[in-house]
Parts: sequence; structure tokens; C-alpha cells
Amino acid sequence: MTTDFKVPKYLVVLSSLGRIVVRTVSLVSLPAAVYFMLTEFNADHFQRGGAALIAVAIFMIAVTVGRLRRQIARVEAVRRHFLVLPTGGGQILSESNTLLNEFERDIAWFVRVEVLYLIVGTLQWGYGDLFHGWYHG
Repeated sequence: MTTDFKVPKYLVVLSSLGRIVVRTVSLVSLPAAVYFMLTEFNADHFQRGGAALIAVAIFMIAVTVGRLRRQIARVEAVRRHFLVLPTGGGQILSESNTLLNEFERDIAWFVRVEVLYLIVGTLQWGYGDLFHGWYHG
């Protein structure tokens, strides 16, 4: 029985590109949305936009927690399966640890972005009329 398992290079490249795109979109969309709401909406609508940002952040948290649970379950299933192999299980366990560590870094980054969305949304919701007044003079 052989346990030689390698992740194809194209999947690694696609995964890396996906991370870059998702991170860029999540960081660029917040200031773009706030600027658009500030310039195009009246004070009341700008303030309500803060509540929408909080709703987006809560949705992002729910998605992140769901992804984290699924990924941990997958890694644990792989570990349980390969622990019973007489040889070769160590390499698979090492690769699963590497994948889990990469995923944990991704999750930590997304949690920071989600907290940023919550802070900006809360400030905009609470003080949006003041920010709008300062911006428009």
C-alpha cells in the first residue's frame, strides 16, 4: 500500500490566487462602500449604512466559522484515517498540519477584517450624522 499523495501544483497556484483576490476585495470594498455612502447619501441613509456594514460583518463571521469547522473536520478525518496505516502516515499527517496552519492564518486574517468592519460599521451607525456633517460642511 502506498501513501504518496501530492497536491497538484495548479491547485496550489489557484488557491494562492484566490486568497489574494478575496483579501484584496475584502479590504478595498470597505473604504469604497463608506466613501460612496458618505458622498451619495444623506446623513440618515449614511447612518443606516453603518447598520448594513455590521450585518455584512456578522454574515462574514458566520461564513468564517462554518469554513473553520468544516476544514478542521476534514483534517481530523484525514488524521484518523492515516493514523491506522503501518507506514507512510507521518508524511500525510505533516501535510495535514501544514494545510491546517495555512488555514488558521487565513482565518486569523479574516477575523481582523471582520472586526474592522464591525468597528467602522458601529462608528458609522452611531456617529454617521456627525461624520456626514463634517464631510459636507
